[in-house]
Amino acid sequence: MYTQSSNKDEFYRHPWVIDTLQRLVLENEFKTLIDIGAGPGIYAEFITSLGVKYTSQDFLLILENEQRYPGLLDKKFQYQKMDITCDVLDIPEDKKFDIVLCTEVLEHVPDPARVFIKLSKLVDNQGYIVLSCPLISLMHQAPFWFQSGLSPYWFQYWAEQSDMEIVSIEIYGDYIDLMVQEVSRLFSFHRALSPFLWILIKVIKSFRFRIQESTLTSGGLGVLVIAKPKN
Repeated sequence: MYTQSSNKDEFYRHPWVIDTLQRLVLENEFKTLIDIGAGPGIYAEFITSLGVKYTSQDFLLILENEQRYPGLLDKKFQYQKMDITCDVLDIPEDKKFDIVLCTEVLEHVPDPARVFIKLSKLVDNQGYIVLSCPLISLMHQAPFWFQSGLSPYWFQYWAEQSDMEIVSIEIYGDYIDLMVQEVSRLFSFHRALSPFLWILIKVIKSFRFRIQESTLTSGGLGVLVIAKPKN
């Protein structure tokens, strides 16, 4: 149920979401999906191409003077037009969806447990929840950043509390991949350092087979979860 995949970088998450959605739709002939915290709607076109009705949700709150907040900011971030505009906890529960998609959202809500329970109430009895969340992250999109990430054990616990069954949990990346990501971020400010950075990354990756297994598996980039209601 729980796996950790090493040597998978920060770009692994997006193709995993695409492959997972396509597989679930084709295997189950699903017709509806809600994208929780959809933001720019990066999966909308793909989901629609599968013949699935795409419903987007977000709270569409844009802050003024956001530069006064510390942390990483994406100034190019643009919301798409939402089908449902409200806090995730206020989404009506009268309609159920075949797939509830929630990617990189739970670190941005003050009570992720309540949100997880809410997702369990939006999914059809035969449907699936598809989630992604950082295992650890730097402060970003402040002030809407409430935890650096969530562990696979968090998802296992709250799935049980929500009467959900975990289909799979995967941590992508390990401690070495995390170090490579942060070193790359550290030296990204100057192109002249690129040759040095390439050598440094190669050295760091060589440590993967020398450090203790407990250290190697103590880190990672993100958690990928598929869950479904218990029947």
